[in-house]
Amino acid sequence: MRQVLIDHVRSSAAAKRGGPNERVTLDTAVEFELGGAPQPLRMLELDRALGALEIENPSLARVTEANYFGGMTAEEISAVEGRSRHAIRHDLRLARAWLRRKLNQ
Repeated sequence: MRQVLIDHVRSSAAAKRGGPNERVTLDTAVEFELGGAPQPLRMLELDRALGALEIENPSLARVTEANYFGGMTAEEISAVEGRSRHAIRHDLRLARAWLRRKLNQ
């Protein structure tokens, strides 16, 4: 799902096609809490930050991607990952803090 959204954003940004656009459009604004208040965040910025997180901590990136792009809950992720809900929730909080710091740079 992440790649579908990112590819859509990239193709829209390129503006290579002319004429009326009869395609289904995707909402590319993600609500992400930075400093307590939700702010719209561009998908490409989030993709770059997740790419950096994948390099630093692949496990956190995988859990975060499943949550944000897959719409999975901590309970669902824990079943897939074979880890406790508590550990998954901890990872999600840690990843949110990491992404918040990265996006505020």
